[in-house]
Order: sequence, then C-alpha cells, then structure tokens
Amino acid sequence: MGFMPWYKRYTDMHRDPKIETILARYRGGLGSWIYDVLLDKIYDTGAAIDLRNADITATTASKFEKPVVRDGVLAYEPLTAEDLSEFITFCCTIGLFEADEWAQGFVMSNGSRSQLGTYQSKLEAQRKRQEKKRSEKMDG
Repeated sequence: MGFMPWYKRYTDMHRDPKIETILARYRGGLGSWIYDVLLDKIYDTGAAIDLRNADITATTASKFEKPVVRDGVLAYEPLTAEDLSEFITFCCTIGLFEADEWAQGFVMSNGSRSQLGTYQSKLEAQRKRQEKKRSEKMDG
C-alpha cells in the first residue's frame, strides 16, 4: 500500500472533460495510460514525482511506447524525455498537474497537496491522542 491509503481510483475518470481532452490529443489511450501511471506514482510517493534528474525522466519516459508509422508500417518506440515533458506540460495547461511545481521539476496532481495536508493533520491528531492516553496511563 502506498503512502496515501485513502486514495481511490476515480472509476469514471474517462468521462472527465480533462481526460477526454487527453484522449482526443493522444490517440489510442496512450495519454490516459501515461496520466494514470503518473497519478499512481504521485500518490504512492506521497505527493509528487521528482523529475529534476534527466536520467530519472528518461527512465520514466522509456516505460511508455508511442505508435509511429515507418515506411507505411505501424511500429512502436519508447517515449523520449522530451515527449514526457511535453505531455506533463499539456496536463498542466488543462489543470491536471500543478504548473508551479512542474516549473521546478516536480509532478504533482491538482489537489494532492491539500489532500496530503488533510492526511498529515489526521495522523498528527492520532499521534496526539495516543500520547494523551500514554500520559494518562502513567499518571493513573
């Protein structure tokens, strides 16, 4: 289980106008697949993916393949770091990722920061309750 156990997949996300925009621009489901994998990575790591390192970006990009036509034949080749960067930038323009974070090399979904804050607040409240119980046991 990842860092944010309360994260649930948005089951009808393909009806979201932003996802429809990705599907229209990146035919064949490639964009939806990339977005889905990046979103999983964001929530698994706790809030953001650090893509400031070019090697990490290239490795992440190479996990995906894009269709290309060569001499009339359909083929597939790995995405480049530039392809991934362009995709993330596009997602920022339609409001799926936070543009200010991406400008610094991090990929963060819109809303994950506030959700992370809520989760951390709940953990802090739980910790305080446990400390109070321990203190009461020692006093009593």
